[in-house]
Order: sequence, then structure tokens, then C-alpha cells
Amino acid sequence: MLSKSKGIVFRTIRYDDKKLIVKIYTDLHGLQSFFVSTGKSPRSKIKTALLQPLTQLELETTQRVNKQFAKIQDIRCSYHYTDIHLNIYKNTICAFLNEVLYQSVKEEEANENLFDFISAAFQWLDQSRENISNFHLYFLIELSKHMGFYPQNNYTNEHPWFDLYEGAFVEKIPMHASYLGPESSILLSDLLMVDLRNIRYYNISKAERDDILQNLLQFYRLHVAGLHEIRSLAVLRETFA
Repeated sequence: MLSKSKGIVFRTIRYDDKKLIVKIYTDLHGLQSFFVSTGKSPRSKIKTALLQPLTQLELETTQRVNKQFAKIQDIRCSYHYTDIHLNIYKNTICAFLNEVLYQSVKEEEANENLFDFISAAFQWLDQSRENISNFHLYFLIELSKHMGFYPQNNYTNEHPWFDLYEGAFVEKIPMHASYLGPESSILLSDLLMVDLRNIRYYNISKAERDDILQNLLQFYRLHVAGLHEIRSLAVLRETFA
């Protein structure tokens, strides 16, 4: 059955010289896998440039019953990035977040709110001319909301430790090692009050940014099955050193 949807490319895997396996997150069908034949000639129906990570697409696809791969009938770019591919800072953030998304978002069912968040967030990043050094921290927090394990911001002087298992601030040191101390907990609580309108005003040091990021990734590992090492993390840290 022919289906029209929007999509965001998560991963492209080379199968052979002329074929690719493409993982695309769609608004109507969740994460889908496509077997794509490509070419470099002007006659080629699907250009590899359209299959770069985080490219935003309009798709016409055929959903094949009991088949692992859906088929792309038509494809076009729905939003053309103007700055992300030229700006090393934005490009590095995108590479990192794309790796997190690919490892975290596995659902093969519709979640239009999640799709709309991802799409709008990267369009905002592309268009922004403000300080974007903390954008990835904001993104990880908002993504957790859509995935069902958003941290509860109940920080007080009486609840100064953040329990990574519980996703909330607690009054006593947990009986396990997965928690944040008071200083890291304050940083997280402050971040939970930040949105895109004021992310540029969220001033923290490099050491504090690294601390929050490391703790957020640990939080993800506890709540997302199969989350492995994020290989682009080292490049992200070096870029924003």
C-alpha cells in the first residue's frame, strides 16, 4: 500500500557498490528500513545526497506485508539545511545527537510528537545565530521527555541528590552508585528549567558542561536498553574545548 510520510535519516549503511540500507525515522510509521539502489548519473532516481544523516524528507513508500524492508517510490528534501553542514560546531553537535538518536529510538510505530520535536529542533539549530554550545544538553533532556523517562525537577535543599534510577531528586544518598552529588544536581536542576528561548543565556564552564553531559549519558544508559559507547563524544568535547 502506498503511503506518504515525512522522514528524518538516521543511518545509511553501504550494502554493495550500488545498494544501501537506509534507516529513516518517519512520522507515520516510526523507524523504517529501506533497501535503496543509488547511482551518480543524472537519471538516478535516488541521490545519495538525500540520504545523509538527519536529512529531512518527504517520502512516498510502499509498505510490504511481512517484509523487513519497505520500498521508496519517491523521495524529496523537505527542508534544506543552510548552515549545519558549513558550521563545524553545529555539524559536530549533529553527529553526536544523530548517534544518540540511532541508538535510542527503535520504535516501529508512529510517534508524531517525537518526530515533530526532532524535526523542529534541528531546523532551529540550522537557523540559529546565537550561542549553541549547550544545545545538545537541551536536546537530550527534551528527548528523554518524549521517550518516557524525563527527569523530575523536584530539587530542594532537602532533596539535593539526583537518583539516576528514579529520575528524581531525593533527600538521602541512594543505596547504589548511580546518583549525582549536590553540585552536579544543582546544574541538572538549572538545565531542566531551560528551553530554546533562553538556552543561549545558560552560562556554564566547559568542566560543568562535560559534567552534565556525562551524567545525562549515564542517565540514558540506565533507561535505554542497548545504548553503547557514543564514539562521536570525544570529537564533541574537543570541538567545544
